[in-house]
Amino acid sequence: MELRELEAMLKAAYVSKAHQTQMAERAAIKSEERAMDIAAANVMMEQVRREEEAERQKEYGLYLRMRKYQQEVKHQMEV
Repeated sequence: MELRELEAMLKAAYVSKAHQTQMAERAAIKSEERAMDIAAANVMMEQVRREEEAERQKEYGLYLRMRKYQQEVKHQMEV
């Protein structure tokens, strides 16, 4: 083999390796972005869950107050 052929092969191998490295970096970035998206979605879902739980607690408190009021009214009517 001539020196030029070896140089061409070496250059082609270098370019190929550089291309593979870029592809691996892109894949890593996409994977990291997906992980961040999933984490953000989990945070939002947890926030919604807490808000829904707070709303349920609020409604239950209102229900208990209404029941107590009804019982008081009923008791007053009986007296």
